[in-house]
Amino acid sequence: MYHLRRCILALTLSSYFAVALTLSVLPAQRITPTSVTWNKCLDQTDGLDCGTLEVPIDWDDPYGHTIHLHMSRLRSVKTIPLGTLFFDSGNVDRPGSLQCTDGSTFYYRFSPRLRYNFNIVCLDRRGIGGSNPVNCDAALWNEIGSFFPTDQAGFDTLNSWSLKWADSCYERSGLGIGVTDATTAALDWEAVRIAEGESNGDSMMNMFAQGHATNIATRYAELFPEKVRAMVLDSPIDHSLNQSELLRTVSLANEDAILRFTKWCTRHPQCPWQKRGPLNLLEGLVAALNRRPKHEPLCLPEHRGDFPQAGNCRTKVSGHHIIENMVRRLDDPTDEAYQALAQDLAAALDGFPVNLSTPIAVGSDRHFANTATHCADWGTDVKTFEQHRALQELAHEAAPRTLGSASVMRAISMCMNWPYPARNPPRPVDDSRVRLVRHPTLILASAYNPSAPLSWAQSLHRQIPNSKLITTTGKGNPAHHWSQRAQDIVEEYVVKLNIENVELIP
Repeated sequence: MYHLRRCILALTLSSYFAVALTLSVLPAQRITPTSVTWNKCLDQTDGLDCGTLEVPIDWDDPYGHTIHLHMSRLRSVKTIPLGTLFFDSGNVDRPGSLQCTDGSTFYYRFSPRLRYNFNIVCLDRRGIGGSNPVNCDAALWNEIGSFFPTDQAGFDTLNSWSLKWADSCYERSGLGIGVTDATTAALDWEAVRIAEGESNGDSMMNMFAQGHATNIATRYAELFPEKVRAMVLDSPIDHSLNQSELLRTVSLANEDAILRFTKWCTRHPQCPWQKRGPLNLLEGLVAALNRRPKHEPLCLPEHRGDFPQAGNCRTKVSGHHIIENMVRRLDDPTDEAYQALAQDLAAALDGFPVNLSTPIAVGSDRHFANTATHCADWGTDVKTFEQHRALQELAHEAAPRTLGSASVMRAISMCMNWPYPARNPPRPVDDSRVRLVRHPTLILASAYNPSAPLSWAQSLHRQIPNSKLITTTGKGNPAHHWSQRAQDIVEEYVVKLNIENVELIP
């Protein structure tokens, strides 16, 4: 029955995606003006509204089934604001609408000047939060093994699991998991812009996008260049990369971040393993746990509350899990964050890796939307163990000490049996379209970013005519978050469209 469903799905979707992939020439007339239904939020943040907008589930079928996009809006106190500023951190750990609440760290990066001049909209992208969230079998997800199989039997186990899990996503989410690509999201942004645009849809688009959301922003600029007033791309991704280059560049950035952390550890007495050779200890731990994953009883539910992650994590901890969770935490470059990570690594070396284990999925988990987005924007052509092993070898060559990016290998593995082909596959930015944007694009990057390599921002700078790349000299992700100078530059650009003539900033 499962395979019959897949055959029927492939036949019915063949023409569907043939049309969908022509969206690069989609006319603005497809977007029919509607209005956002705004109401008071349950959250008590001052000046915050919550709203919904009904949009087609498929923009190629504007009169077909619909979904509701959920969003929040920080109202400007200015009588006639400059317009609406769309903010998207690119982070699917939490719904985008929460980024406009005073419980979010992003909220405090909205300066009084930005709050005064703009209504700031934070949208739950489709597939996340209140916007038709992707739903899959969380229990099945929590059973997953290694994304680095070492033999055919291991690959067969992974492939079988991937097939069952993808099927659970389709059965619980349906067509929704096939329309989480950047092109569809850009059309959603345009619908919200029209709905917010002084009733007649004539307001210009102001975008502040970070991480994966920069793919949506550049796609928007291709589709609607004449509507763009200001576009900030912070710590952007490079969608021109194929899966091999994506894996290689992320693996390099991950390992660089780990090496910088271990060097920090040798210089700081706060690191409990300072004099024990941090890098060698970490390599030994990772190798040992990959050979024989550790059973961590503190991850069992009865220990919930004993430690930050106790009772909510997977009981089997591998070396790849350790590295992936380290990289995630190294987005925060502060000494306090490094010290906490060093303490947790010391505990792992002593046999208690609970705070570096992988959280279990609960309900509509962030990994579900991540997978759907990656499969829609990248996909994969991996079908055999030989192809999978070749990518593992590429990752190991790029990052011999940390063995490659577990997050990218997971995404590739999850897409092997995804029921929909990539709707928006990798390609360079269409410079013939984005050159029509009236004002320069501001690109921000950190010199040392664990999650978004500087090379991605440099590549995007070359692809987008009339763009300005400014690099912070420090670490961290995203760049704007960790640099006051970057925050000042973004503010001046978005309000006045002035970009300071600098290339490096602290």
